[in-house]
Amino acid sequence: MGQTVSYLGDYMAYISIPLFVAFIAREGRSLEFGITYALDSAPTLILGLVGGILLDRLRLRPVMIVSDLGRAAAFAYLAWVANGDIQPGSGQGIGVVFAVAFVVGSFTSLFQSGLFTLIPALVPHRELAVANGRVTAAQNLSVALGPFIAGVLISASDSFSLVFAVDAATFLVSALSLVLIGPVDRQADPDPAGIRRELTEGLRYLWREARLRVSTIALAAGNFVFGFLEATFVLAAADPDLVGAAEGWKQGVLFAMFGLGGVAGSVVAPIVARHIGLGRTLVLGFAAFGLAYTVFVNTRFGPVGLLYLFLALAGLQFVNVPAATIRQIYSPPKLLGRVTAASRALAWSSLPVGALVGTAVVDAVGEVAEGLSSFVVAVRAAPMVIIAIGLALIPTIIWRDTFGSERGRRRAT
Repeated sequence: MGQTVSYLGDYMAYISIPLFVAFIAREGRSLEFGITYALDSAPTLILGLVGGILLDRLRLRPVMIVSDLGRAAAFAYLAWVANGDIQPGSGQGIGVVFAVAFVVGSFTSLFQSGLFTLIPALVPHRELAVANGRVTAAQNLSVALGPFIAGVLISASDSFSLVFAVDAATFLVSALSLVLIGPVDRQADPDPAGIRRELTEGLRYLWREARLRVSTIALAAGNFVFGFLEATFVLAAADPDLVGAAEGWKQGVLFAMFGLGGVAGSVVAPIVARHIGLGRTLVLGFAAFGLAYTVFVNTRFGPVGLLYLFLALAGLQFVNVPAATIRQIYSPPKLLGRVTAASRALAWSSLPVGALVGTAVVDAVGEVAEGLSSFVVAVRAAPMVIIAIGLALIPTIIWRDTFGSERGRRRAT
């Protein structure tokens, strides 16, 4: 129950912070969006490689409670700042947004790693799938509802302070839920001597195994492009030359499509993978996302545009699901955690880089022709790069050895 409310706060912030940046950012500047996104996502890389190992040596529940209280405090302060006399397009408060993005991203990274480490200590082994399913269902529901609720609150109150205050309250509810759990017994490894060795083993195996290496490189390349698209989604949605959905409620509906498309893709992707294989599903996901998103950014806001956005986010799950399964199949059980953490950290490391580089370049270039901005050109071209990344996988082992070892069973070695 606590995590359902907490996830709701996460995905209310997913739209409320970019909309606030759009309100205060100087006109014609997209770099502020790239910096905000990079500061929020960078902790995933900073903490990703060592976070799992360190959490094995710490008391999880206090770490998670402190993470919730830290996020609540950050959003409460942002609500206070937003309630002040801030002029649109003035750049006032942008430094506070940057600081809050980094603090919230850091605490969220710790919290999420801790959550899925804590669950096995709370439920019997036979109930783990049920518990994980409930948490995942809560997350997907919040992806659909959180942005829509945030958009409605912003439109109704004509202010950002209310939505940020509600964000803060959701993390207090999450902290209270953890307090109510009570003490949790958990087996932990207190010996810190093996941290460097554990990290090295995971990275070495990731590089030696061709399927893991190629899929991780492809994900990193795709995330470089996706980082720019996600960081500037609010701008692209509002741009009259692209989607033309500047109103808060319209953007809430667009973000809700992220959740609905993700849910649908998560259900369908395993079925497709069983028929055509993991590697070919991965390639199909890159192509489907890129094609659907290309059409979306060239379609005005309405039912047709929403359908293409839905299909794009469903296609994205055709990338995420097989990528995670490839890690599970081709990693030995004793290295699974380290290889997964290393692969995710490396693949996600390009998200903040792509956001920063993309927004800096479009700001520097400005207009490429009369009445045509470099931003519009970049948003229209970026999905085609993602299609090209998918097609580049066809000559590789990812396409040839498509089902995985022994048609999907994890190797015994």
